[in-house]
Amino acid sequence: MSVVSLKNLIEVWNSLGQGTSGADKVKVGQVAALLNLEGHTNGVRAIAFSHDGKRIAVTGDDVTKVYDSKAGRLTLTLKGHLDTVLEVTFHPKDQLIATYGSDKTIRLWDATKGNQIHIIKDFGERTICRLTFSTDGHQMMYNNHPNGGSTKSARFWTIGREK
Repeated sequence: MSVVSLKNLIEVWNSLGQGTSGADKVKVGQVAALLNLEGHTNGVRAIAFSHDGKRIAVTGDDVTKVYDSKAGRLTLTLKGHLDTVLEVTFHPKDQLIATYGSDKTIRLWDATKGNQIHIIKDFGERTICRLTFSTDGHQMMYNNHPNGGSTKSARFWTIGREK
């Protein structure tokens, strides 16, 4: 599957010839649109698939919306950022979702219930440009740089405490 974002519309495409409804008839090597996900009013900033492929997290406004990737049904709305959400990623076991917003906070969410678990803040004038979990899920890494400039450093956060 692949995802295309056009302003406020997210299209999920089948690129392997396997899909739902009319897309089942697509031959290998062809592509067909499977889902159209709508709901953000200010455009889409980031998209992430869960590792099991069952969910898609979409950011854009001051919320992150999580959809069922097969049916396109909205399953969670993560509210807490004070401004636009810029980055989203799933924990390797899909139990957490991490988001970063232009309010200069990283927020960790329970990926099943949508509860906010933790806030990491106080980046000053620095901006996060990449947010990811380690493959074992024990750490989250982000790199931050002053005022959008280049950086030669990354910070690691062990789930539960800063390193």
